[in-house]
Amino acid sequence: MAYATRSDIESRFGKSSVLKWASMEGTTSRADVVAAITTALADAETEVNDMLRGGPYAIPFASVPSRITKETARLAGVLLYEARGVELEDESDDAETIGNHRKHVMDTLRNIKHGNIQLDVSVAYEMHPQVIVES
Repeated sequence: MAYATRSDIESRFGKSSVLKWASMEGTTSRADVVAAITTALADAETEVNDMLRGGPYAIPFASVPSRITKETARLAGVLLYEARGVELEDESDDAETIGNHRKHVMDTLRNIKHGNIQLDVSVAYEMHPQVIVES
C-alpha cells in the first residue's frame, strides 16, 4: 500500500507546481510526468521508512496513518522540486520554502521515531527509558 499519491502532493503544493516540478528538462509528456511523480513518491516512502526504522512502529506500515501520508506527500514534493536542479538564487523564495518543508518532514519523522509524536496505529514495541544496572 502506497503511503501517498499524486493527489496528496497536489493537495499540498498545487497541481500547477507539481506539474512544473515533474516536467524535467521542459518535457511535459504525460509518461515523463507520471514517471517523475511515481519516482518521487517511491523515494519519499523509502526515506520515511528509513527514518522511522528502529522506532516504536513496524515498518513498513500495514495501515498508513494520515500523518505519514501527509509527510510522505510533502517529502515527495520536495524531491520533485530538488530534482529540477534549480539553483537557490534562481528561485530563492521557492527554494527557502522547499527547504522549510524538508526540515519540517525530518523534524516530524524524528519526533515520531522517538515517541514525541504518536501515530494512530499499533506500536511494534513500547519505548522505555534505558535502565542502567550497576553490577
